[in-house]
Amino acid sequence: MTAPDARITKSPTQKHTKIFFAMGTAMSMTIYADARGGQILEEAENTVKCLQSLLSAMKNDSDISHINNAGGQWVEVCADTDEILQKAVYFAQKTDGAYEPAILPLARLWDIKSKIREKERASLPDEISIRKVLGACDWRNIETD
Repeated sequence: MTAPDARITKSPTQKHTKIFFAMGTAMSMTIYADARGGQILEEAENTVKCLQSLLSAMKNDSDISHINNAGGQWVEVCADTDEILQKAVYFAQKTDGAYEPAILPLARLWDIKSKIREKERASLPDEISIRKVLGACDWRNIETD
């Protein structure tokens, strides 16, 4: 038995790169795609910026900021935020806490954003300050329903 004559045609691919600022850092995305590559990257950037609006602790109106400022009370969040939090807890469980999604209190001790703004060199926080906030850095405090 012989294989039928098949011809595979591919659209020409090009390298498409998009660089933008989101989630407190410069982001660079590169894909190899046909002429739709630019549109695909625009959609990817829009997705990142949508997630930033939900998940950024630096945006006062984000779901995460509402949670962080609720003093342990339940907060209604959108379905995307809930799904991401559930996955964060899942991976924290699977890694026995090696992945720690509740790290913000510790990260704030470095205050990197203001140090960059003031052109200062980042320094390590002292051990006493670290110990004070470590108790608040625990994925087991994240509850979803």
